[in-house]
Amino acid sequence: MGIKENGKAHFRELISGDLQSIDVPEWGGKVYFRKVVCALDQGKIMQLYESGQHAKAVAMVLVIRALKEDGKRIWLEKDMTELMREYDPEVMGDVVNKILEGQPDHETIKKK
Repeated sequence: MGIKENGKAHFRELISGDLQSIDVPEWGGKVYFRKVVCALDQGKIMQLYESGQHAKAVAMVLVIRALKEDGKRIWLEKDMTELMREYDPEVMGDVVNKILEGQPDHETIKKK
């Protein structure tokens, strides 16, 4: 295989890896996630953050990263308003911080 195929295979391996989980007692369960997302999804989050829409960026992290035990998304983009209006922002922030733990921060990604 060439470098393109190797790069794609490497990413497929990362993105299909084991799910990690976070206990969220306030919500009565666990939120599952993978440590890696594609650049397109990362870009959606960064665009919101850079435009000063921090609450939307937090909600978008949950839409993109928060999964059920079967690996399917808990929320869809159409649920963004519901997330921002009907969920405790502190709990959402805690969940997002745990999902993003160990990931490069916004400024580090922006410099690359």
